[in-house]
Amino acid sequence: MPTSKKLKITALAGGVGASKLLLGLYEVMDPRDLTVIVNTGDDIVLHGLKISPDLDIVTYTLAGIVDSAKGWGFRGETFHALKRLALYGRANWFNLGDRDLATHIHRTAMRAEGKTLSQAAESIRTALGVKSCIFPMSDDPVPNPSCAAFALPASNPRAPLPASSKLSPLPIASLSARAIP
Repeated sequence: MPTSKKLKITALAGGVGASKLLLGLYEVMDPRDLTVIVNTGDDIVLHGLKISPDLDIVTYTLAGIVDSAKGWGFRGETFHALKRLALYGRANWFNLGDRDLATHIHRTAMRAEGKTLSQAAESIRTALGVKSCIFPMSDDPVPNPSCAAFALPASNPRAPLPASSKLSPLPIASLSARAIP
């Protein structure tokens, strides 16, 4: 009689679509056997906060707290701080909800204390009760030329870059290598 092997999956993921696929896996298998390595190429610093949108959407989705109608952020999120920032003339095109801001403040504080992005992601995952392991693809900043779109006007932040834009190759050699625990 054949013995059944326990299925373990490691997924490379990023964004809303991937988080929905991961949720399906999370619900049909033992979530402790799912490991997710998440894109960090879209990470940005905004209002002095280190924001990892792909790590956050994956974590929020697997924690069961994502706003499924919007596909991102916390369910029932409020935007009081963002409205106040706009009143002060600060950028408000990137929808940072009040509870989402707590995640970014926590991550930024951990990084300022010398912790890695992996350690911050683990702290957030654990606090939100996610059973699967979630790792950033790198603890080092990974420049993404397409993120230059974030600097475009709020009316169309995802607009294509002008044809005259020069994109440089990614400095992959500068990234440090380490084993995932």
